[in-house]
Amino acid sequence: GALLKRPGNADSWVPDRRPVLSRAEARDVYDGFARKGHHTAGRDAQSGYGGPAVKALLEMAAFDEVESVVDFGCGQAKLAELILNMHDKMTWLGFDQSSEMLERAQSRLTPFGDRVKLVLVADGNPAAALASVPAASVDRFVSTYCLDLMSD
Repeated sequence: GALLKRPGNADSWVPDRRPVLSRAEARDVYDGFARKGHHTAGRDAQSGYGGPAVKALLEMAAFDEVESVVDFGCGQAKLAELILNMHDKMTWLGFDQSSEMLERAQSRLTPFGDRVKLVLVADGNPAAALASVPAASVDRFVSTYCLDLMSD
């Protein structure tokens, strides 16, 4: 399992015993967020988008050099919207296990037409989903879902 740093002692690690959601439980949580219009930890919501993780990603990913992006756990696609608005030739392939999040993403990304493709990953298995992406066919891989898991 994962390890956590012991508070106050940077050289000491302890097992991470926090509960973990199954893929089905995670899908239900994110479907609920979509239904309620919640913004998740990554602030992927109507009310705004940001936080240190997103700001760091935007600074380091060099999206100016990019033609294609794959996003695993794209959620409501706020990151895609933000970046696609800045780069008019970029394409975006978004995967998510929440059909309700993908409905919101589709609505948000409709203005970008065929530059966007969204795929439901019904079982939440990233390996199976990403197997459909040809090797060396994209310039950047991001996981908006992982940004949701990072604290400020």
